[in-house]
Amino acid sequence: MGFACCGEGEEWHPIVMGFNRLKILLIEHSFLKYWKATDDNFPVLERLVLINCKCLKEIPIEFAEIHSLQLIEVDLCLIELGESAARIRQQQQDLGNNPLDVRISHPRGLLTYYFITLFFRRAPDLLFHHPVLQAGS
Repeated sequence: MGFACCGEGEEWHPIVMGFNRLKILLIEHSFLKYWKATDDNFPVLERLVLINCKCLKEIPIEFAEIHSLQLIEVDLCLIELGESAARIRQQQQDLGNNPLDVRISHPRGLLTYYFITLFFRRAPDLLFHHPVLQAGS
């Protein structure tokens, strides 16, 4: 399995074709705020996993052009990052690509009934995992 390192800074600009065989990209416990990527950076990526990215609010929309992408997992990240994943999923659908699975767990930030209702009205088939909310349902 190959690994990609995004360093310890607030920005990451991956090398074009530097990860041309990478299938799983995990970014965990990162203070990354911004990254610029294209489908050329990760041409065969199948799974993007973002865990505890405290500052990251957006996945580059160019990930929608990665035809091999099957799953985006967002855990312990800002709500905006989950919304970004949902936009990529929608863009994938609009482009006619294979279905993209998005899983959002334990979002950080203000969780309100309004947000959850609005979010799932727009994308009712997204998987959402939050133990406090699931216990009440």
